[in-house]
Amino acid sequence: MSTASSSPTPQLRRVLLGGGLVALCLVAILACGGAGYFLDQGNYNRGHQAYEQGDCGTAIDYFDRVIKGWRLIDFAGYVPRALHEQQECLTFQPAAEKQLAGDASGAVIAYDDFVRSYATSPLAAEARRRVGALFAQADPSTLISREVCDRLEALIEHDLIPQPDQTLPLLYLACGQVYTGDGDPHSAFDVYTTFMTDYADHPLAAGAVTALLANPVACENVSALESNAVIAGWPDFLPSLYYNCGQAYEQLQDYAEAIRMYETFLSKYAEHRLAGEAQAALARSLVADARASGAPEITMPERSGSTGNASAVVVIQNDAPEQMRIVFSGPEAQIEELEACTACTKYFEVGPAFCPEKGPIGRYVLQPGEYDVRVEAIDNERVEPFVGTWQLGEDSEYYTCFFIVTRVEP
Repeated sequence: MSTASSSPTPQLRRVLLGGGLVALCLVAILACGGAGYFLDQGNYNRGHQAYEQGDCGTAIDYFDRVIKGWRLIDFAGYVPRALHEQQECLTFQPAAEKQLAGDASGAVIAYDDFVRSYATSPLAAEARRRVGALFAQADPSTLISREVCDRLEALIEHDLIPQPDQTLPLLYLACGQVYTGDGDPHSAFDVYTTFMTDYADHPLAAGAVTALLANPVACENVSALESNAVIAGWPDFLPSLYYNCGQAYEQLQDYAEAIRMYETFLSKYAEHRLAGEAQAALARSLVADARASGAPEITMPERSGSTGNASAVVVIQNDAPEQMRIVFSGPEAQIEELEACTACTKYFEVGPAFCPEKGPIGRYVLQPGEYDVRVEAIDNERVEPFVGTWQLGEDSEYYTCFFIVTRVEP
């Protein structure tokens, strides 16, 4: 009678041995994986803690250990989280480095770049806190650069301006100065008008008004400024605007625009403290405009008598069927109108040898001296104006008349 052997067969031994090896490998894998998991967990947690505190230099180093670490399996998904937060830190870190280096305006720009890209990141709140600290440590205007000024709207939108009601007026004024110094009056005009519209009651508003009036772009936008109730309501703003723009256009030899500004000033503010200066400037511009257009010269009138005092008197008779304007620009300025002669006519090709002495007479008392004079028909642009330079002496009266000679037969 035979009995079975109790030892495993060779095939069973191979199975048992193979199973043991698999188990050992699984144990090794689990051990390695577990070790990798705990390493990743420790490095990620330390990096994440530094990330939340804005210490991106430290965070980037720990995230690198996670990203570059060896593992068979990323059980908890630490690698993608480390990659995402490290990328945020790589964008945030340049701003922190600029701040550390003392480049405040560069830091503000870099923090704005970060907030624009990662608005919902925990680091966005840290960026706002740091920008607020920068503004708190210094006069806001010291943080200003052209780049910051160009970003003001974005900085406001991204909530990076601390205490905007207090900070923005200072920034607008500082940016106006930056743009003006940079040769960009249009941008300066924009920030000054924003200041005046939004902060007209600010203690520094007078400075903004002065800067706005000195800005040449204001003269290109007179209508817009007139229609802005807040700006137009500022005491003395509009008369100063018309007068300053008249001077600016006069310096540019744009006499037509200068005349328009001075005439607007005088029509609205005849009693203003600058009315005398505006009158003189208008007279000067009217003469210069006529000369620039090639107006013919009129000769000095004949002396016709004495005044009996130190003044000079010019007597002008209008022997033309057009209302006249006579402009004296010299030691004093006078702009006078003389009614048309209803009994007079225009002459064809050749005028009369002597004054017809039919029309209205104007008698103008002036301080003695040299005058530039313009004589023109008010309502007929086809009648060419005349200009001349007259030397008027004291105790002297002068007489002349004006009539119209045309190339078209009346």
